[in-house]
Amino acid sequence: MHSNIAYHILLRAKDSRKDIDLKNDILTEKVSEILKDNNCHEYCLGVRFDQLNMLISLNPDIALNDLLAKILSQTEALIKNELKIKGFVGWTDDHIIYTHSTNFMRHIVDFIKADDEDYQEERKAREAEFYYRAKRCCLFDDKDPMFDDLIMLDMEESR
Repeated sequence: MHSNIAYHILLRAKDSRKDIDLKNDILTEKVSEILKDNNCHEYCLGVRFDQLNMLISLNPDIALNDLLAKILSQTEALIKNELKIKGFVGWTDDHIIYTHSTNFMRHIVDFIKADDEDYQEERKAREAEFYYRAKRCCLFDDKDPMFDDLIMLDMEESR
């Protein structure tokens, strides 16, 4: 069982520099494994330069602070001892954590996967389909997953 709250967690390397590249499949697999072992739901996980982003739902039996402590200690040891990523000396003590309703999370996934070329192609195709349907005045069933996505697009355009 998970809550209807999603946590967008952003972790940064201590020496925040653009030459630190944490993009590594072993690192993301390790974080996924920790989340799975703690019965947390992973919506999205991504790395950009010196940052690790994750969008998760927390198992109600797990304290967020305890989960973060596990992720920080285990990934820091992995990065330093096995991956030996140049420039990484540890994680900062400041972490950015946002809470969101699980109903509208597409924009967060878009942010996390911004560097993933395959994902961006899929997103472009999805947006083209939304606009095609909107131009044709197609009715949207509120149970259709595209309905939520179209609302998100409308909300972003109105800003």
